[in-house]
This record gives sequence, structure tokens and C-alpha cells, in this order.
Amino acid sequence: MIEHVRKIFFGLDIVGFNQTGRTDIACLDMRRGLYDALGRALAAGSLEAESYDLLDRGDGIMAVIDESVELHTVASRVVPALTSAIHEYNHSARPDAQIRLRAALHSGDVFRDDHGYVGRHVSHAFRLLDGPELRGTLAASVAVLALAVSESAWRELEPPTPGGPEFTSILISTKERAARAWVAEFGASPALVG
Repeated sequence: MIEHVRKIFFGLDIVGFNQTGRTDIACLDMRRGLYDALGRALAAGSLEAESYDLLDRGDGIMAVIDESVELHTVASRVVPALTSAIHEYNHSARPDAQIRLRAALHSGDVFRDDHGYVGRHVSHAFRLLDGPELRGTLAASVAVLALAVSESAWRELEPPTPGGPEFTSILISTKERAARAWVAEFGASPALVG
């Protein structure tokens, strides 16, 4: 069965997941930590389990969230809660199992079949997540999480939450074209400083 649906895409990718010096055990610990942190963050946003699907990507997760959930809820409640949960995880994690995340937030229409989701909007969310500019943003900071918000999602979110992080407009290179996104860093991590 094929359905045409509108979804929010909240993608997460662990930075340096397969870097030299990380054992498979450390990778397993990070995956458990990420799933736990995301579960807690979605609960903090009052998202019911029926309102999202989690697509495993090995070194990350794409949360595909129903359109009944407001995009603002993800940006203003889920992202900060996720940052806090990752801080807690990192506080007790071994140094080789510490987590930093690239994240992307986008929304749009896709098709759902028996195997998952397909369409340019889910692809665009993955492209934002993997863009070299987002990678560079996080590499140049000590933030726990760097979030790229797509242009269409940004229009829904404006103005940003008062007192929240400062977003910067950038162009992110994708396979198809450069795409405008707004990027912010969340939660400097003392464990990663220096």
C-alpha cells in the first residue's frame, strides 16, 4: 500500500562514529545512548510513540514525525531536551564513547510504502545532515549538537524562540544544488573542550 503523507524529518548523525580508536563496543554504547537520549527528548516534547517512526542509520537516526506535531515543538522542546540528555550520557560515558551530533530539521510531502519513505523531502533532510558546511560548523566548535533547519522549515519557525540559540543563514552543498539553511549550535560540552 502506498500513501502520500506530510512529515517532519529530524535527522541525527553521530560525529566520527567510525573514527580510529573507537571500538565496536564503544559504537554500541553510543547507539544505546543516542536511542535513549532521543526517546527521552521526544517524551519531553510530549510526542506519543504512535506519532513518529525511527529509521535506523547505523551511526544515526532519522525520526519521521507526523504532521500533527508542530514543527515548533521539535525545535523548541525536543532539540534542547536532546542536548541535555546527550550531556548526561557524556558525563558518564568513556572518552571513546562520547557523543556529538549533527542534526537536520525539514518537513514536506513524501510517499510511504511497505518499506519506508521515499521522496525528495526525505532525501533533502539527509543531504542537509551530511553537508560539509554542517560538518565544518561542528568541527570548529565544542557544541554537543549543531542543527541545520531547512529553508521551508525555517519559514514555519520564524521568528525563532526568544532566548534560544542564535541561528546563522548558510548555504549547504547537496548533491543536487546548494540549499539555504539556518544553523545553530547547542550545548558546549566541557568534556570536549581542549
